[in-house]
Amino acid sequence: MTAPNLESFSLPEQSKVIIVHGAIRRAVTNVWMESLRSYLSARGIPAECFYWSGIPASFTTRAASRSLLVRLEQLQHQPLAIWCKSTGADVVNLASAQIKPKAIVQVAPGFVASTALVPSTRRVTIRLAHDTFLDFWERMRIVHRISAEDTPEHVIIGPADFRHHDLNYDREVILSTQRRIHLYALYAEILAAELTT
Repeated sequence: MTAPNLESFSLPEQSKVIIVHGAIRRAVTNVWMESLRSYLSARGIPAECFYWSGIPASFTTRAASRSLLVRLEQLQHQPLAIWCKSTGADVVNLASAQIKPKAIVQVAPGFVASTALVPSTRRVTIRLAHDTFLDFWERMRIVHRISAEDTPEHVIIGPADFRHHDLNYDREVILSTQRRIHLYALYAEILAAELTT
């Protein structure tokens, strides 16, 4: 269910957000990505979805980054932010080595191929205080985490039943600051702020 927040944002002309998923692409991936895209677009944040296989392997992640790079080249003269989830952060990190977007909003980022974050790229991280899903895949040595000290973070501490996959949906969350907000409203707020700075 979408939050009742109808706030609209005024962005620089031709601004764009690209939404990049993680995990293996399924029918439900298309549904939540379209829901997020529609939410952002209805609030004055033009957005489009970038789809890839989602298979957490170095070769698929690198192939997806090359496909994303083609789109970034087409948009390189526009104010551009990228919202990415989980291993989608790796696809975005690899592509941004060539063309840097104005900002990357990475949600529960997990990396497969990257060993370091691309420098001089503005990032904001949204993560769960306890992400058992990423913890599991990290123990299996499928994904790893990379962080940077200068990256602003928004840490989700509740509700208690909130899990990694819930970051795809417009649920109300509690941030470490005790602020309550619906996720899509948080995503829109951060993206708009990054595109207007």
